Amino acid sequence: LSISYGDTPREEAAAKGEELLNRALELNPELAEAYAGRGYLSMDAGDCERALPDFEKARALNPDLVEALHWNSLCLKKMGRLREGLQAEQRAHRLDPLHAAVFAGLADYKTVYGMEVDLNLEAARRNNPGRYFEYREAILFNQKKWAEAFRLNVESANPDRALSGEVGVTAVLRQHDEVLFARIAKPNAKPNHDLYLLTLYVFEQFARAEKYLVELDDSDLNWLDHDGWLGLIKYRAGALAEAETLLTRSVTGDYAHWVNPSFFLSHLNLTISLADTLQRAGRNESAATFLDEARASIENFKHNGARADYQLSEARLCILEGNINKALPLLRAADNSGDIIWDDFNDPIIGRLAENPEFIAFKAEYYAHLNAERAKLGWPPVAENK
Repeated sequence: LSISYGDTPREEAAAKGEELLNRALELNPELAEAYAGRGYLSMDAGDCERALPDFEKARALNPDLVEALHWNSLCLKKMGRLREGLQAEQRAHRLDPLHAAVFAGLADYKTVYGMEVDLNLEAARRNNPGRYFEYREAILFNQKKWAEAFRLNVESANPDRALSGEVGVTAVLRQHDEVLFARIAKPNAKPNHDLYLLTLYVFEQFARAEKYLVELDDSDLNWLDHDGWLGLIKYRAGALAEAETLLTRSVTGDYAHWVNPSFFLSHLNLTISLADTLQRAGRNESAATFLDEARASIENFKHNGARADYQLSEARLCILEGNINKALPLLRAADNSGDIIWDDFNDPIIGRLAENPEFIAFKAEYYAHLNAERAKLGWPPVAENK
Protein backbone atom coordinates (compact mmCIF):
# COMPACT_ATOMS: atom_id res chain seq x y z
CA LEU A 1 0.00 0.00 0.00
CA SER A 2 1.54 3.27 -1.12
CA ILE A 3 0.06 5.18 1.85
CA SER A 4 2.90 3.96 4.07
CA TYR A 5 5.29 2.26 1.65
CA GLY A 6 5.53 4.87 -1.09
CA ASP A 7 5.38 8.58 -1.89
CA THR A 8 1.78 8.81 -3.13
CA PRO A 9 -0.19 11.43 -1.15
CA ARG A 10 -2.31 9.77 1.56
CA GLU A 11 -5.74 10.82 0.24
CA GLU A 12 -4.88 9.84 -3.34
CA ALA A 13 -3.47 6.49 -2.26
CA ALA A 14 -6.47 5.74 -0.04
CA ALA A 15 -8.98 6.56 -2.77
CA LYS A 16 -7.18 4.49 -5.38
CA GLY A 17 -6.63 1.65 -2.91
CA GLU A 18 -10.30 1.54 -1.97
CA GLU A 19 -11.31 1.45 -5.63
CA LEU A 20 -8.97 -1.45 -6.40
CA LEU A 21 -9.91 -3.40 -3.28
CA ASN A 22 -13.62 -3.11 -4.02
CA ARG A 23 -12.98 -4.31 -7.55
CA ALA A 24 -10.95 -7.26 -6.21
CA LEU A 25 -13.76 -8.27 -3.87
CA GLU A 26 -16.28 -8.07 -6.70
CA LEU A 27 -14.15 -10.53 -8.64
CA ASN A 28 -13.44 -12.75 -5.64
CA PRO A 29 -15.49 -12.21 -2.43
CA GLU A 30 -13.28 -14.76 -0.66
CA LEU A 31 -9.98 -12.96 -1.27
CA ALA A 32 -8.23 -12.66 2.11
CA GLU A 33 -5.66 -10.16 0.86
CA ALA A 34 -8.42 -7.72 -0.16
CA TYR A 35 -10.04 -7.80 3.28
CA ALA A 36 -6.64 -7.26 4.89
CA GLY A 37 -5.98 -4.31 2.60
CA ARG A 38 -9.37 -2.78 3.33
CA GLY A 39 -8.69 -3.14 7.04
CA TYR A 40 -5.37 -1.37 6.58
CA LEU A 41 -7.10 1.58 4.90
CA SER A 42 -9.50 1.89 7.83
CA MET A 43 -6.66 1.65 10.34
CA ASP A 44 -4.64 4.29 8.51
CA ALA A 45 -7.67 6.58 8.64
CA GLY A 46 -7.78 6.13 12.42
CA ASP A 47 -10.81 3.82 12.51
CA CYS A 48 -9.52 0.66 14.16
CA GLU A 49 -13.00 -0.44 15.19
CA ARG A 50 -13.92 -0.63 11.52
CA ALA A 51 -10.62 -2.25 10.59
CA LEU A 52 -10.74 -5.20 12.99
CA PRO A 53 -13.66 -7.10 11.33
CA ASP A 54 -11.83 -6.99 7.99
CA PHE A 55 -8.65 -8.33 9.57
CA GLU A 56 -10.65 -11.08 11.27
CA LYS A 57 -12.31 -11.96 7.96
CA ALA A 58 -8.92 -12.10 6.24
CA ARG A 59 -7.54 -14.36 8.95
CA ALA A 60 -10.59 -16.64 8.75
CA LEU A 61 -10.08 -17.04 5.01
CA ASN A 62 -6.31 -17.47 5.31
CA PRO A 63 -4.96 -18.03 8.86
CA ASP A 64 -1.39 -17.88 7.52
CA LEU A 65 -1.64 -14.47 5.84
CA VAL A 66 1.24 -12.64 7.53
CA GLU A 67 0.18 -9.14 6.50
CA ALA A 68 -3.28 -9.63 8.03
CA LEU A 69 -1.70 -10.77 11.30
CA HIS A 70 0.83 -7.91 11.31
CA TRP A 71 -1.68 -5.18 10.50
CA ASN A 72 -4.14 -6.64 12.98
CA SER A 73 -1.39 -6.42 15.59
CA LEU A 74 -0.74 -2.77 14.76
CA CYS A 75 -4.43 -2.01 15.05
CA LEU A 76 -4.78 -3.76 18.41
CA LYS A 77 -1.71 -1.91 19.68
CA LYS A 78 -3.25 1.43 18.72
CA MET A 79 -6.31 0.43 20.76
CA GLY A 80 -4.17 -0.47 23.78
CA ARG A 81 -4.95 -4.19 23.45
CA LEU A 82 -1.31 -5.11 23.78
CA ARG A 83 -1.54 -8.76 24.78
CA GLU A 84 -3.79 -9.61 21.83
CA GLY A 85 -1.61 -7.57 19.50
CA LEU A 86 1.54 -9.30 20.70
CA GLN A 87 -0.04 -12.72 20.13
CA ALA A 88 -0.92 -11.81 16.54
CA GLU A 89 2.56 -10.41 15.84
CA GLN A 90 4.24 -13.41 17.45
CA ARG A 91 2.25 -15.77 15.20
CA ALA A 92 3.22 -13.71 12.15
CA HIS A 93 6.87 -13.95 13.22
CA ARG A 94 6.65 -17.74 13.51
CA LEU A 95 5.15 -17.93 10.01
CA ASP A 96 7.75 -15.61 8.49
CA PRO A 97 10.78 -15.05 10.78
CA LEU A 98 12.47 -12.96 8.06
CA HIS A 99 9.63 -10.43 7.64
CA ALA A 100 11.22 -7.04 8.37
CA ALA A 101 8.04 -5.19 9.39
CA VAL A 102 6.94 -8.03 11.67
CA PHE A 103 10.34 -8.02 13.39
CA ALA A 104 10.05 -4.25 13.89
CA GLY A 105 6.55 -4.68 15.31
CA LEU A 106 7.71 -7.30 17.79
CA ALA A 107 10.74 -5.22 18.75
CA ASP A 108 8.38 -2.35 19.53
CA TYR A 109 6.49 -4.47 22.07
CA LYS A 110 9.82 -5.19 23.79
CA THR A 111 11.64 -1.86 23.59
CA VAL A 112 8.63 0.41 24.13
CA TYR A 113 6.34 -1.55 26.44
CA GLY A 114 8.86 -3.82 28.16
CA MET A 115 6.92 -6.98 27.29
CA GLU A 116 8.43 -10.46 26.99
CA VAL A 117 8.98 -11.13 23.30
CA ASP A 118 10.46 -14.04 21.35
CA LEU A 119 12.71 -12.42 18.76
CA ASN A 120 14.91 -14.20 16.23
CA LEU A 121 17.76 -11.72 16.55
CA GLU A 122 20.33 -13.68 14.58
CA ALA A 123 17.99 -14.02 11.60
CA ALA A 124 17.23 -10.30 11.76
CA ARG A 125 20.93 -9.43 11.94
CA ARG A 126 21.65 -11.48 8.80
CA ASN A 127 18.57 -10.69 6.73
CA ASN A 128 17.19 -7.35 7.98
CA PRO A 129 20.22 -5.35 9.08
CA GLY A 130 18.30 -2.09 8.97
CA ARG A 131 15.59 -3.28 11.34
CA TYR A 132 18.20 -4.97 13.51
CA PHE A 133 20.10 -1.67 13.68
CA GLU A 134 16.94 0.12 14.86
CA TYR A 135 16.39 -2.55 17.51
CA ARG A 136 19.94 -2.22 18.83
CA GLU A 137 19.62 1.55 18.96
CA ALA A 138 16.31 1.30 20.83
CA ILE A 139 17.84 -1.07 23.40
CA LEU A 140 20.68 1.40 23.98
CA PHE A 141 18.12 4.14 24.53
CA ASN A 142 16.32 1.92 27.05
CA GLN A 143 19.63 1.45 28.86
CA LYS A 144 20.48 5.18 28.68
CA LYS A 145 23.69 4.39 26.78
CA TRP A 146 23.33 7.49 24.64
CA ALA A 147 26.96 7.90 23.63
CA GLU A 148 27.04 4.31 22.41
CA ALA A 149 23.79 4.93 20.50
CA PHE A 150 25.38 7.97 18.87
CA ARG A 151 28.41 5.94 17.77
CA LEU A 152 26.16 3.16 16.48
CA ASN A 153 24.20 5.67 14.45
CA VAL A 154 27.40 6.97 12.82
CA GLU A 155 27.95 3.43 11.51
CA SER A 156 24.63 3.41 9.65
CA ALA A 157 24.94 3.27 5.88
CA ASN A 158 21.32 4.39 5.37
CA PRO A 159 21.17 8.22 5.16
CA ASP A 160 17.47 8.41 6.04
CA ARG A 161 17.88 6.18 9.08
CA ALA A 162 21.10 7.97 10.03
CA LEU A 163 19.33 11.32 9.93
CA SER A 164 16.40 10.13 12.05
CA GLY A 165 18.72 8.40 14.51
CA GLU A 166 21.01 11.40 14.72
CA VAL A 167 18.07 13.63 15.54
CA GLY A 168 16.99 11.28 18.31
CA VAL A 169 20.40 10.87 19.89
CA THR A 170 21.51 14.49 19.63
CA ALA A 171 18.17 15.63 21.06
CA VAL A 172 18.57 13.32 24.06
CA LEU A 173 22.18 14.44 24.50
CA ARG A 174 21.06 18.08 24.25
CA GLN A 175 23.35 18.88 21.36
CA HIS A 176 21.76 21.83 19.55
CA ASP A 177 23.06 21.81 15.99
CA GLU A 178 21.84 24.26 13.35
CA VAL A 179 23.55 22.23 10.62
CA LEU A 180 21.48 19.23 11.66
CA PHE A 181 18.33 21.38 11.64
CA ALA A 182 19.06 22.36 8.04
CA ARG A 183 19.63 18.73 7.02
CA ILE A 184 16.24 17.74 8.46
CA ALA A 185 14.38 20.54 6.73
CA LYS A 186 16.00 19.91 3.33
CA PRO A 187 17.04 16.27 3.06
CA ASN A 188 17.75 14.60 -0.28
CA ALA A 189 14.47 12.69 -0.14
CA LYS A 190 10.93 13.85 0.66
CA PRO A 191 11.07 16.25 3.65
CA ASN A 192 10.07 14.77 7.00
CA HIS A 193 8.09 17.71 8.35
CA ASP A 194 7.18 15.94 11.59
CA LEU A 195 10.83 15.19 12.36
CA TYR A 196 11.77 18.83 11.79
CA LEU A 197 8.89 20.07 13.97
CA LEU A 198 9.86 17.58 16.67
CA THR A 199 13.43 18.87 16.70
CA LEU A 200 12.34 22.50 16.86
CA TYR A 201 9.90 21.64 19.65
CA VAL A 202 12.43 19.79 21.81
CA PHE A 203 14.91 22.66 21.53
CA GLU A 204 12.07 25.12 22.30
CA GLN A 205 12.17 26.92 18.96
CA PHE A 206 8.43 27.53 19.23
CA ALA A 207 8.13 30.65 17.06
CA ARG A 208 10.21 28.97 14.38
CA ALA A 209 8.10 25.82 14.55
CA GLU A 210 4.87 27.83 14.28
CA LYS A 211 6.19 29.72 11.26
CA TYR A 212 7.16 26.44 9.59
CA LEU A 213 3.77 24.93 10.36
CA VAL A 214 1.95 27.75 8.55
CA GLU A 215 3.07 26.30 5.22
CA LEU A 216 1.75 22.80 6.03
CA ASP A 217 -1.61 21.08 6.22
CA ASP A 218 -2.71 17.66 7.46
CA SER A 219 -1.68 15.93 4.23
CA ASP A 220 1.95 16.95 4.88
CA LEU A 221 1.98 15.48 8.40
CA ASN A 222 2.07 11.92 9.66
CA TRP A 223 2.60 12.04 13.43
CA LEU A 224 -0.02 14.62 14.44
CA ASP A 225 -2.63 16.67 12.67
CA HIS A 226 -2.09 20.40 12.19
CA ASP A 227 -4.23 21.29 15.21
CA GLY A 228 -2.31 18.88 17.41
CA TRP A 229 1.10 20.27 16.48
CA LEU A 230 0.02 23.89 16.78
CA GLY A 231 -1.86 23.17 20.00
CA LEU A 232 1.26 21.68 21.61
CA ILE A 233 3.37 24.61 20.45
CA LYS A 234 0.89 27.11 21.91
CA TYR A 235 0.65 25.05 25.11
CA ARG A 236 4.38 25.07 25.69
CA ALA A 237 4.61 28.75 24.72
CA GLY A 238 1.99 29.62 27.36
CA ALA A 239 -0.76 30.72 24.96
CA LEU A 240 -3.32 28.61 26.81
CA ALA A 241 -6.55 29.98 25.34
CA GLU A 242 -5.38 29.18 21.81
CA ALA A 243 -3.91 25.87 22.97
CA GLU A 244 -7.24 24.81 24.48
CA THR A 245 -9.14 25.33 21.24
CA LEU A 246 -6.55 23.54 19.11
CA LEU A 247 -5.97 20.63 21.49
CA THR A 248 -9.71 20.11 21.92
CA ARG A 249 -10.14 19.77 18.16
CA SER A 250 -7.19 17.40 17.90
CA VAL A 251 -8.05 15.22 20.91
CA THR A 252 -11.71 14.87 19.96
CA GLY A 253 -11.00 14.40 16.24
CA ASP A 254 -10.39 11.14 14.42
CA TYR A 255 -6.73 11.59 13.52
CA ALA A 256 -4.56 8.55 14.36
CA HIS A 257 -2.12 9.82 17.00
CA TRP A 258 1.02 8.05 18.12
CA VAL A 259 0.08 5.29 20.53
CA ASN A 260 3.25 5.16 22.67
CA PRO A 261 1.91 6.59 25.95
CA SER A 262 5.02 8.43 27.14
CA PHE A 263 5.71 10.10 23.80
CA PHE A 264 4.36 13.64 24.00
CA LEU A 265 2.71 13.26 20.59
CA SER A 266 0.47 10.46 21.81
CA HIS A 267 -3.27 10.95 22.16
CA LEU A 268 -2.86 10.26 25.88
CA ASN A 269 -0.39 13.08 26.44
CA LEU A 270 -2.40 15.51 24.33
CA THR A 271 -5.40 14.66 26.51
CA ILE A 272 -3.41 15.32 29.70
CA SER A 273 -2.11 18.63 28.31
CA LEU A 274 -5.65 19.65 27.42
CA ALA A 275 -6.80 18.81 30.96
CA ASP A 276 -4.04 21.07 32.28
CA THR A 277 -5.19 24.01 30.14
CA LEU A 278 -8.75 23.53 31.39
CA GLN A 279 -7.64 23.30 35.02
CA ARG A 280 -5.64 26.49 34.73
CA ALA A 281 -8.66 28.21 33.20
CA GLY A 282 -10.70 27.20 36.25
CA ARG A 283 -12.91 24.75 34.36
CA ASN A 284 -12.27 21.82 36.66
CA GLU A 285 -15.36 19.87 35.69
CA SER A 286 -14.37 19.82 32.03
CA ALA A 287 -10.79 18.98 32.99
CA ALA A 288 -12.00 16.06 35.11
CA THR A 289 -13.61 14.45 32.07
CA PHE A 290 -10.27 14.33 30.24
CA LEU A 291 -8.40 13.30 33.38
CA ASP A 292 -10.76 10.36 33.76
CA GLU A 293 -10.23 9.43 30.12
CA ALA A 294 -6.46 9.57 30.57
CA ARG A 295 -6.60 7.50 33.77
CA ALA A 296 -8.70 4.83 32.03
CA SER A 297 -6.22 4.72 29.15
CA ILE A 298 -3.24 4.25 31.47
CA GLU A 299 -4.97 1.54 33.50
CA ASN A 300 -5.82 -0.20 30.25
CA PHE A 301 -2.17 -0.22 29.19
CA LYS A 302 -1.19 -1.73 32.56
CA HIS A 303 -3.98 -4.31 32.38
CA ASN A 304 -2.85 -5.30 28.91
CA GLY A 305 0.67 -6.14 29.95
CA ALA A 306 2.68 -2.93 29.51
CA ARG A 307 5.62 -2.88 31.91
CA ALA A 308 7.12 0.36 30.65
CA ASP A 309 6.38 3.53 28.69
CA TYR A 310 3.29 4.72 30.58
CA GLN A 311 5.11 6.00 33.70
CA LEU A 312 5.91 9.49 32.42
CA SER A 313 2.33 10.00 31.29
CA GLU A 314 1.04 8.71 34.61
CA ALA A 315 3.40 11.03 36.50
CA ARG A 316 1.96 14.01 34.62
CA LEU A 317 -1.54 12.75 35.34
CA CYS A 318 -0.80 12.25 39.05
CA ILE A 319 0.43 15.84 39.35
CA LEU A 320 -2.84 17.13 37.90
CA GLU A 321 -4.71 14.81 40.24
CA GLY A 322 -2.77 16.28 43.17
CA ASN A 323 -0.86 13.09 43.97
CA ILE A 324 2.73 14.41 44.05
CA ASN A 325 4.06 11.56 46.19
CA LYS A 326 3.06 9.04 43.53
CA ALA A 327 4.38 11.18 40.67
CA LEU A 328 8.01 11.23 41.81
CA PRO A 329 8.55 7.43 41.86
CA LEU A 330 6.88 7.25 38.45
CA LEU A 331 9.35 9.79 37.06
CA ARG A 332 12.24 7.68 38.34
CA ALA A 333 10.68 4.55 36.84
CA ALA A 334 10.31 6.33 33.49
CA ASP A 335 13.95 7.42 33.66
CA ASN A 336 15.08 3.87 34.45
CA SER A 337 13.40 2.76 31.21
CA GLY A 338 15.04 5.55 29.20
CA ASP A 339 11.79 7.44 28.71
CA ILE A 340 12.93 10.80 30.16
CA ILE A 341 14.86 13.41 28.23
CA TRP A 342 16.06 16.78 29.51
CA ASP A 343 13.22 18.65 27.80
CA ASP A 344 10.67 16.81 29.96
CA PHE A 345 11.85 18.91 32.91
CA ASN A 346 10.49 21.94 31.04
CA ASP A 347 7.03 20.42 30.68
CA PRO A 348 4.47 22.81 32.28
CA ILE A 349 3.05 20.01 34.44
CA ILE A 350 6.32 18.44 35.58
CA GLY A 351 7.67 21.94 36.15
CA ARG A 352 5.31 22.27 39.10
CA LEU A 353 7.73 20.03 41.03
CA ALA A 354 10.60 22.50 40.59
CA GLU A 355 10.86 23.33 44.32
CA ASN A 356 10.41 19.77 45.56
CA PRO A 357 13.68 18.53 47.18
CA GLU A 358 13.32 14.98 45.85
CA PHE A 359 12.67 16.30 42.37
CA ILE A 360 15.68 18.63 42.59
CA ALA A 361 17.88 15.66 43.53
CA PHE A 362 16.42 13.55 40.70
CA LYS A 363 17.09 16.29 38.15
CA ALA A 364 20.68 16.67 39.37
CA GLU A 365 21.24 12.91 39.00
CA TYR A 366 19.78 13.01 35.51
CA TYR A 367 22.10 15.81 34.40
CA ALA A 368 25.12 14.07 35.97
CA HIS A 369 24.40 11.05 33.77
CA LEU A 370 23.69 13.22 30.73
CA ASN A 371 27.04 15.00 31.08
CA ALA A 372 28.85 11.71 31.66
CA GLU A 373 27.47 10.48 28.31
CA ARG A 374 28.42 13.76 26.61
CA ALA A 375 31.95 13.43 28.01
CA LYS A 376 32.31 10.02 26.32
CA LEU A 377 31.88 11.86 23.01
CA GLY A 378 34.27 14.66 23.96
CA TRP A 379 31.44 17.17 24.34
CA PRO A 380 31.45 19.81 27.10
CA PRO A 381 28.96 19.56 29.96
CA VAL A 382 25.65 21.42 29.89
CA ALA A 383 24.02 23.16 32.83
CA GLU A 384 20.60 22.18 34.10
CA ASN A 385 18.01 23.80 31.83
CA LYS A 386 15.86 26.34 33.67
